[in-house]
Amino acid sequence: MIYTNEPANVFYVYLTAYRSFESLEVNEIHTKALARQIATYPGQFGTLTHDNIQGCYHESGAESASIERTLRVTCHKASQVAELAYLACKTYDQDAILQVNSQTHTAILNSLETIGEYPQSYKQLKEETIGVFTKQDTGSEMYSIVNGERWEVA
Repeated sequence: MIYTNEPANVFYVYLTAYRSFESLEVNEIHTKALARQIATYPGQFGTLTHDNIQGCYHESGAESASIERTLRVTCHKASQVAELAYLACKTYDQDAILQVNSQTHTAILNSLETIGEYPQSYKQLKEETIGVFTKQDTGSEMYSIVNGERWEVA
């Protein structure tokens, strides 16, 4: 865990609408729609602070990692993170979003899991701490380029 001089009780959420099986054009249409929806409702989703981060992620079932345009949203409430997870996973068919604590850089994957059995099943937020988001280059296929610097979860 690292500590920074960034504001307390803030979460940075990294998300995209890209899917490796879709064309670049379709992915861009979906990502622009996602960004527009977040920007329209900042009280619900947080503030869109960066809309052109280069992310690399290897989706399960894909032959290789894909480069994705990623958005960063600043959230001041845990409820905004939950709203973003629901939006990305339910509406834009994402597996998860990455939540990073502003001071400790603790990285958490937020996804939706199905609880119960049909017809009484429902979606619930699942949080999984996966490490610390740090500036490094280990050669991994999962990273983000933020302002020219490579960030990975260690």
